[in-house]
Parts: sequence; C-alpha cells; structure tokens
Amino acid sequence: DAAAADLVRMASDFQAQEGAVRTVPMIVIDQFEETFTDSRRTKEEIRGFARLLQAVKQSNRVIVAATLRNDFYHYLTGAGEWLKLRQSAVVWDIPGLSASEFAQVITEPAAMAGLEWERDGQTGKPLNEVILDDAIRLELTLPLLEFALTALVETSKKGRLTYEDYRALGGVRGAIQKRADEIFASFTESQRNVFFDILSGVVTVDPVNGMSVRREANVAELGLNEDGRKVLRTLVDNRLFSASGGEGEEPVVTIAHELLLSSWDVMVRWLSSERELLEERHEIDVAE
Repeated sequence: DAAAADLVRMASDFQAQEGAVRTVPMIVIDQFEETFTDSRRTKEEIRGFARLLQAVKQSNRVIVAATLRNDFYHYLTGAGEWLKLRQSAVVWDIPGLSASEFAQVITEPAAMAGLEWERDGQTGKPLNEVILDDAIRLELTLPLLEFALTALVETSKKGRLTYEDYRALGGVRGAIQKRADEIFASFTESQRNVFFDILSGVVTVDPVNGMSVRREANVAELGLNEDGRKVLRTLVDNRLFSASGGEGEEPVVTIAHELLLSSWDVMVRWLSSERELLEERHEIDVAE
C-alpha cells in the first residue's frame, strides 16, 4: 500500500508540473512472465505485486503497460489477485510478423550493408527467400533470426551470402546450436562443470506446465571464481547468454535464446538429469 501511494504521489507531482497537466505517466513492464517464473520471488511477494498494480490502476493517475508471452498467459487466468487485475485490464493480442514484414527484416539490413544474395543455379530462387520460408515454417523469433543472419554475414566472403555458407551453419535454427556446440567443445572438463553450475542458476521449471524456462541471476548470486567468470564472459561474448546492468552494478545474466533449452542436445540432456532437483529447488525458493 505504501509503495502504491508513493507511485501515485509521484504521478500527481509530475502532472502538477507546468506543461504536464494533461500528461499521464506510464510504467512499462517488459517480460512480465518473469514475475512468475523467477524462483527468487515468494508467493507472497508475487501477490503483493498484484495488489500494488491494482492500487496504482485504481488511482487513474498512472498507466501500467506490461508485455507477456502467450505461453505464460495462464498465470493471469487463475483465481485471486491476478484474475481480478486481468479482468479489469485492456488486453491486446499482438500477432507475429507477417511474411512481408519478415522479408523486410531479412533483406533491408543486407541491402544497407551492400550485401548480395546468391541465387540457386537451377531454380533462380535467391537465398533470402529460402531463409524467409524457413523462418516462417519454424516460427522463428526475431532474436534467433538475428543470430542466424549475423552468423551468415560473419562467414560470408566478398559481401556475398551463399547457399553453401547457409547450409554449413545448419540453417536458421542450426546456427545457434552449432555455435553452442563449438563453445562447449572449447571448454576444459573443469570449465564444463562450471558451465553446468551456471545453468543451475539461470534455469528453473514452470510449476504450472512443467516447462523448463530461463530466469535471470545476479552474477554475484552465482558465486563464480575467476575461471567461472571467464566461462560466463565467453557465453556472453558469443551471444549465448545476455547480460544487463548499469555502470558500477553487478550484471544480471540469463540464457539469450530459450530454443537452447529444448533443442541443444547438451542442455536437453542436462535438464533431463537435473529436472527433479530444479523442481525441488523451485518449491523451496517459493516457500521461503
């Protein structure tokens, strides 16, 4: 209640400023699903956050906008505070990119960089159209498409994007798995053990549907030594992990692409062997 009152008071102060009378502040919450999947949050903290958002909404002085992946929408349809909040909210279902929009994502950056797409010698079909077909068929996310296209450009010769290089990458979906295999193969045995220790800090299990999902972890929370930090830097530098945090702050890290959880053999085997432990840890974290 105190936190909600503070937010409303800040909004009122902002609106009282000259030139801001008709302005309504907006709070944007990205990746809202992490409210529920981050095992560091207790059930009471999650319920308290729902009450906070409800109080802020009822003030009519602040707009709260949140983005939520559709495979986690079930969290807002159960009983309790979240159902009440969803029923009083405006919900927009945002469709994925159309074929023409996907085509622009693929071709326009290449055109700006002066890159050339190879055409198939028999059909005359340019490579960019094959990539477009693959991206739509596999329902590829934009970050994963970006990863594949960047890897293709990095292997291109003389500014020409070729079928040979694309096949060598394993296509749009195989590019991330190929990079992950290369990085894992470069690790020593002890570094591989450290890698699995890091995984245990950035992966949890959704208690509702049993899916393995990524979670954010503070680097300090992972308790890494210098060798462990070297492994983590390698993962981040190769865009398998992402890191965020302001200057002077301890970075927060997570797995960059959730496809790795379901399609990379190394991680799939690890998840299979550690699933029971991950589930138990999640239950303990939520209960605390």
